[in-house]
Amino acid sequence: MRPGAGSPARLAVAFASGIGLCAWQTPSLAAGPLGDEGSEIQTSEYTVDLYQGPVTASSRVIGLGGAYTAIAEGVEGMSQNPAAPAIRTPWSVDSFDYDLGLGFTFPSSIRGNDFYNTGEGPTDVSAGSDGLLFLTPAVVLQDGAWGYGVSLSFANFSLSRRDETADSQRNLVAQFVELDLVTAYGFWKNQFALGAGLRNVGLIVARENPDGTSEDLFTTSGFAPMVGALWRPDDEPFRVGAAFKFRVETQVDAASQVTENADGDLVLGPGGTDPNSIWLPRNMRQPWEASVGL
Repeated sequence: MRPGAGSPARLAVAFASGIGLCAWQTPSLAAGPLGDEGSEIQTSEYTVDLYQGPVTASSRVIGLGGAYTAIAEGVEGMSQNPAAPAIRTPWSVDSFDYDLGLGFTFPSSIRGNDFYNTGEGPTDVSAGSDGLLFLTPAVVLQDGAWGYGVSLSFANFSLSRRDETADSQRNLVAQFVELDLVTAYGFWKNQFALGAGLRNVGLIVARENPDGTSEDLFTTSGFAPMVGALWRPDDEPFRVGAAFKFRVETQVDAASQVTENADGDLVLGPGGTDPNSIWLPRNMRQPWEASVGL
């Protein structure tokens, strides 16, 4: 939503943006067995596949679908095409301009519907759930023919687990993060734009201590390039855009406190049959994406 055609600052607020998560189980080489579908995972031989969940962008992006790859303006367009930061809107008349965006999800907006498309009924989330947050800020800066963009997708989940050694309840926090950094340039009076950048994804598992501090236990992250192009000839009623994002696969940070046990698993807790133990994934993957719009 834009406050006015002549305003250099345009703050777009979307009230929902989420990351869907699923576990892709591969043949186990560790001691922990893979159970039946839906059972608890007791091995680290699985991968978390990250993908964009429910389509929660603006009505303009949803209505145009893949064709928005060829429009790709502002922070909304940056998620579709890395060339977007260089594209000027008709009301951008100054050499320097910018665009801001913010997306967030309330727990109450998830309650009552199957947000993760599990097929098992409404998502079990109360309106007052602590630790649940989906946040997506973004900014685009334009200076002459150059454009620069930064966007962050942040998903925070909290899980209560009993600490037997301290005889108390402690919260584990899982944070899924995607950071996109893009640079683009407009040629021939902004009729043709090229953009390139990096997308970084990661998972941080932390433990909340009784004194209110947190302690990072496990980190896995990785990055890959992405490229995009957009052609919009003057005095012609069409645009053509294309984008490609390479697959991202993460690696466990060597500084993580959680390391492989004797069975080759990454386990929070004593493992075995302990109900409070959590088997962490060896890596995460974000699939490659290709899009063309006209």
